[in-house]
Order: sequence, then structure tokens, then C-alpha cells
Amino acid sequence: MNTWLFATLLCLAPADDLVGRAQGVDFGSEEFSAWLLDRVGFSAVEEYMLESLIVRAAEEQGVRPSPEEVSAAFKAERAKVIKDTFRGSEEAYRNDLINRGMDPEAHDLRRRSELEPELCLHRLARAGRVITEKLLRDRYKVLYGDLGEHTSVDVLFYSLYHGIGPAGQRPDLVLQAVKAKARADKGATDLRAGRAVSLLAADSDPIVSNFVQANHVVQWRKNVLGEEAELALSSLDDAGEVSPPIRVWDGYYVLRLNERELVSFEDAREFLLGVVHQDTPTAEEVGAARTAVKDQYQLEILLR
Repeated sequence: MNTWLFATLLCLAPADDLVGRAQGVDFGSEEFSAWLLDRVGFSAVEEYMLESLIVRAAEEQGVRPSPEEVSAAFKAERAKVIKDTFRGSEEAYRNDLINRGMDPEAHDLRRRSELEPELCLHRLARAGRVITEKLLRDRYKVLYGDLGEHTSVDVLFYSLYHGIGPAGQRPDLVLQAVKAKARADKGATDLRAGRAVSLLAADSDPIVSNFVQANHVVQWRKNVLGEEAELALSSLDDAGEVSPPIRVWDGYYVLRLNERELVSFEDAREFLLGVVHQDTPTAEEVGAARTAVKDQYQLEILLR
């Protein structure tokens, strides 16, 4: 094996590598290169080197995430996996790993170490993003529509399936609809009377939408809550006006218009730049960032 490769591996090897410790290996030892080549093969060594170079490039460009940011990303990802795949059960998550022959602690340590180069690569992709006038105007149209309107809305939801009774018991959906409508009528009345949305939210049901936070839609977009809600919103003219209950397939919405104003493209330009810059990088952008790091460090030459 050429001297460049061994020297590079030793230089890149972190003094306190979580994966190494999890597997009982000191990655700072002189035997590191030989161990790694024997254990995982040449292509994996190349990938390991590239990940280390990605972290180095991110640090040089000032976009390397802090240990706290990496830890927060790991915790959020882990919590999402447990919630989405294991119905919120930590025990089920651990048992699944064990049943697949994995040690849960070692798995978590390895995933933590994998996240940093992934986050670095995404940040490099964002930093290298070319933001064109067309891209900004396309985003302006998505956010503000053909008329260039900014619309802010409060929303409450009353589900047909609220309190349906014991599991396994078939609900009377006609009766459930009557109950949901009554709750929605009361919510609309209270909202018109000026009662705080935060208080009314306790009596309503959760809304599953990427655009709704704490019963508030800061920027109304097409198809946020469906066609029926859009039609109802279009009939509201004045700030503070509240819609009647809007029937949708699984319940009722009640909307309150907070603000509707025209926003020009030039007025929104700085905001749009921030939005586009923070967009999740596309696969093409991530691939380009990876290639740029390879070219920057001439990885191909090192591996010959």
C-alpha cells in the first residue's frame, strides 16, 4: 500500500473516534490503516477519507456544525424514527436493533459519527448554491401567488374522530359529525368574541401539516388545508373576520383572517434569498458538493 495512503489515513484519524471506541479499536494507533483496510476494504477506506475531507472543507469554509448542532440533529432524527416506525416506543426501537444483531449503544455512536459529514456536505451544498433571478421569482410565486399576497391565518380543527369511545367499537359517524359540528360552531363563536387561539386550541384537535404551527399559518400557500378551506378563506375580506365551520372529510375547520397584504417582488427579495438559501439541497447539489471536495483535495491522486 502506498505511503501516501497510510500517512493520509493516520492524519485523518480522529484522536477520539466514537465508532472506534464502540468497536474496541483505538483509531489513533499505528495499526489503524492496516486494520481499516483489512476490516472494511479499499472502497470503504476511500469513503472514510472523503467524509473526513468533507468535514475539513466545511471547517475551512466556516460552515462546520458545532458538536451541539450534531447532537441535536442526532436526537431529532432518533426521536423521529422512534415516533414514526416504533409508535414512540423506545423499548421497541432497542429490541429491533438487538433482533438485527446490533448493539443499541454502538449503533447510536456510529450514527452520531456519520451525521457530522452528512450535515457538512449539506451545508457545503448550500454555500455553493447558485441563486438565479428565475429561482427567486419562482419562489416568490409559490409563496405569494399570482397576486403577490401575503396572508396570515389562524386555524382550528374539530375532528369527527374526537373521543370515539373504546377501541374496537365501531363509531356512529353521523353522531360524530353532529358533535364535531357543535364543537366547531362554539369554536367559531368564541373566536369571533376575541378569545385567544391558544386557549381554544386546547378544545380542538391537532392539525397534521408542515405549514401550521401552534394553530397559525404565517404564510398561506395553495392546498395548505384543501380546496374547501381555500374557498372559505377567499370570502373573508377584513382582518379578524372568522369563517363558519368548513366541512372536510375528517371534520371541520374554522379560519380567522389576520392579515392580507400585497408584497412586491423587490420588497420580498431579501426574505426570498434567505428562504432559498435554507432550502434542503437537491441530490444534484449534494453530488456537486461532494465532487468539489474530491477535486479540491485531489483525492484520486492520493489513492493511486
